[in-house]
Amino acid sequence: MNLKLVDVFCAVVLIFMGVIFGRALVEDQFFVIGNIHDLLESFAAIATIAAVGVAYVGINTWRSQISAATDHDLARRVAICVNKLTNEVLYLWGQVGSAATEVRKAPPPTGLRMYSLFRDGIQNRVSASESFRAEIKTLQFECRALWGDDFSFKFDELMQFEYLCVQTCQSFINWQEDGLDSIRLSIYARLVLSGDKWLVDKGLDKLESVNKYLKEITADLDSALKEKMLR
Repeated sequence: MNLKLVDVFCAVVLIFMGVIFGRALVEDQFFVIGNIHDLLESFAAIATIAAVGVAYVGINTWRSQISAATDHDLARRVAICVNKLTNEVLYLWGQVGSAATEVRKAPPPTGLRMYSLFRDGIQNRVSASESFRAEIKTLQFECRALWGDDFSFKFDELMQFEYLCVQTCQSFINWQEDGLDSIRLSIYARLVLSGDKWLVDKGLDKLESVNKYLKEITADLDSALKEKMLR
């Protein structure tokens, strides 16, 4: 775009100079001092116009470089965070089936060290996923400010899938709390089983299908981020 502007500007300047020379050379008194003085003034005007044109192109180039650097940095940060969130979602998805299996064995076992470690491991990953989710929410505001509302919508399906997995796993953690009454125990159990059922109904109960699904729902986002980083 900048090269085209330079070409057009140079063409205009050359045409302008041609007109001046053409008018000057056809006059018999061209070398009269007054005419030479006028010619020098014309050259000065052309130089001024050229300087303004060069400055304009330079400012546009600088703005383009700054914009490209800003886009690249934001796109890089978004890509890293999305990759981390996707990995956490994949782990949590793997725990949903295990959680549903345990819930079907109701009531929940108590006092087992192994079961406690299993629960704590899921809780740590839920916390990590929620942290990445919060980070992406912040990045979404930056994306909306720089690239418009349409770009921020590209996160939606991934965020919805992450939310389902997190809420199902969190319900499983809550289901294991000591001292729950039968009503709350039933509510948490149903939440776990409904999350698992949703995945099964969508055909997302196998690792291969989930990997394919995650690639599909992040395809537009990945493509847009690559475009921003390659500017």
